[in-house]
Amino acid sequence: MNNTMITPSWKEQRIGWVYFALQLLVLPTAVILLLNLLPFPLTEAQQNVVFFVLNFFCVTLIFFRYLKASLGRLAENLSACLGTAAAGFGLYYLGQVLVGLAITWFYPNFRNVNDMTIQVMVQENFLPMAISTIFLVPAAEETLYRGLLFGSLSEKSLPFAYLVSTLVFCAIHVAGYVGVYPLGLLALCFCQYLPAGIFLAWAYHRSGTICTSMLIHMVVNAIGILAMR
Repeated sequence: MNNTMITPSWKEQRIGWVYFALQLLVLPTAVILLLNLLPFPLTEAQQNVVFFVLNFFCVTLIFFRYLKASLGRLAENLSACLGTAAAGFGLYYLGQVLVGLAITWFYPNFRNVNDMTIQVMVQENFLPMAISTIFLVPAAEETLYRGLLFGSLSEKSLPFAYLVSTLVFCAIHVAGYVGVYPLGLLALCFCQYLPAGIFLAWAYHRSGTICTSMLIHMVVNAIGILAMR
């Protein structure tokens, strides 16, 4: 299998880094402000679906050539990529079980605050949230956190790429809850995302195409969403 990683072009990286910063710092607030101008109110779930759709559209537009090349690699090495996806999912699941056991040892009644928030929104608006969370979110997050962040950093240092992309991926899932929940609880939530951050990057690096980590991410989210219904 040709596992030389396909990474975004220099032009895609430059535009992508600008969008990455805007997506973290500006876009969520801007979307909420614009939606509040509508003559009818939207629920939190509906607001999130709008954000997911917009983010997916922007990421696809910016990284179109990168994603097209990644799909081509998947088609060329389908069986090998599926094997890597299966191995990556197995490693992720094992890591998740071990981290979960360690967390519940310290905090027996632990519940991930991000999962609780998503569960409420899923119950409010199941189908749009399910479609967004299973398909749109993994595609956008993998392109940004693995394709852009891990891919570009790996050209300089592979261990550094694993470290930074994993830490950023974990942090982004708990950052919005700082000041709302105790920092100790958020630290445990942070740790719960470590297996995903590590093994999604591993699957991308091993197969050479971001599509492999997308597939794993989609399966993980699908299992989680169906369990919340």
